[in-house]
Amino acid sequence: IASILLFSLLLALCLKSTSALSKSKVKSALASMSKPQASNYCWTQLPGCGKDIGVGADGTMFVIGCNSYGNGNYGIWKWIPSGWTWTEVGGAGIRISVDKGGNPWVVNNQGGIYQWVSATGWWSQLPGCAHDIGVGNDNSVYVIGCDSQNGGGYGVWNYIANGNTWTNVPTTEGGSQISVDPTGNPFIVTENGNIYKLDKSSNSWKRNRGGCAKDIGVSGEEWVVGCDTQYGGFGIYEYMRKSKGWRENAGGAVRIAVDAKGNPWVVNDAGNIYQGAAC
Repeated sequence: IASILLFSLLLALCLKSTSALSKSKVKSALASMSKPQASNYCWTQLPGCGKDIGVGADGTMFVIGCNSYGNGNYGIWKWIPSGWTWTEVGGAGIRISVDKGGNPWVVNNQGGIYQWVSATGWWSQLPGCAHDIGVGNDNSVYVIGCDSQNGGGYGVWNYIANGNTWTNVPTTEGGSQISVDPTGNPFIVTENGNIYKLDKSSNSWKRNRGGCAKDIGVSGEEWVVGCDTQYGGFGIYEYMRKSKGWRENAGGAVRIAVDAKGNPWVVNDAGNIYQGAAC
């Protein structure tokens, strides 16, 4: 009888332990499923310090550095991958984009718009006023202008090179950040974090991406700096065309650019510069 009682007690304890373990596993699985699934990108930190970043179709990369030149402007630096270092090119600004030939376009804190001219090795000022700039692989150039819009943000303008002038592209909401895809389609982020893409066939803006963003980079793939606070700034997301949703990546950033291979390059709120690549 004693043996039977001992066996029953041990069996009860065993079942209780197994039940607790099963509940623990279920809770763990549910917790894991409820978390955003991170994409398989890893980050490599580059030396230096940046405020903004731009990458051309040929892989040429520039940053707005952290060395102040006064009036809210900072130095402009070109990445030299063979020496794993930077070289300053002269001039100063706050926002930057790079064309398919590897030439930077810059906006400064006073709204001035500048294009790097490789033939002269210096900057040429364009007419107009801007807060941000984006250049596509087809050399389409768009800016977030200085003309305030109802509801916040600023107008979007397209550069007409053969007339050295700008034409307005009416928007649903004023923009705050801009990027241009390889075929010349601009994407904007508004002050409210909404994301729009220009449909050139109808000359209208489509908000079909959902989500919330602080900055955007497009070049083959679409990436944004989201609105959720993370260490280093805000979350980093890639748009998944098949599922039509955003997939979270590890890390935090405040500015983002995307190279021709679809890889993100970011700077965070400490000025650290990172290159993303598939792990």
